[in-house]
Amino acid sequence: MPIEINAQKIKLLREKLGETQAAFAKRIGISRESVINYEKGSPIPESKRPLLESLLKQIESVEVAKLLVPYYNVDFSDPQNMVLEQAASIAPDYFMDIPEFAGCTAFRTYSDSMESKIKSGSVLFGTDLNAWRRHLEYGQIYGIVCNDGRKYLKYIRRHPDNPEDYFLLQSENPSYDTFSLPKDVIVSVWLIHGWLNKRT
Repeated sequence: MPIEINAQKIKLLREKLGETQAAFAKRIGISRESVINYEKGSPIPESKRPLLESLLKQIESVEVAKLLVPYYNVDFSDPQNMVLEQAASIAPDYFMDIPEFAGCTAFRTYSDSMESKIKSGSVLFGTDLNAWRRHLEYGQIYGIVCNDGRKYLKYIRRHPDNPEDYFLLQSENPSYDTFSLPKDVIVSVWLIHGWLNKRT
């Protein structure tokens, strides 16, 4: 199905490419004045329509892809699995179309430490916090990865005695004890934005 090409779409396409009128003109092989005229509503020659339609389709597919959530069929709590630590360089198993979690990475947990809130087998939606040492919101649910491979899905609380060097990790499940974790053993911290409770 052909895409409608009009003045508004031309301008939107150029802006999404982040190009000046001159740069956009060079890209499609016309003069800057032609771009200005197209954006004001002048007729677009049939010879230029296929290229413009192709560029619009590429931009639209990139925009859609930004809303898709990469899913890795791995257990966050598995100490042997290093996929999430390498997620930037590994292809996901598939993408989930859940726009409210755009920007997150999806993965599973088979831990019961956050029952009854997060069921074992649930899909988690998290973001890797690069600046967790400078800023962390206490009381949120986080996935914590340690340098020896241990991984915890816990609430992070402020340590009452030594907040500079330790976190206090707390479970939702009352059968798990609250404990202190030295900050210097932590490799990464994932903020858990949400989850789908799904047993497999």
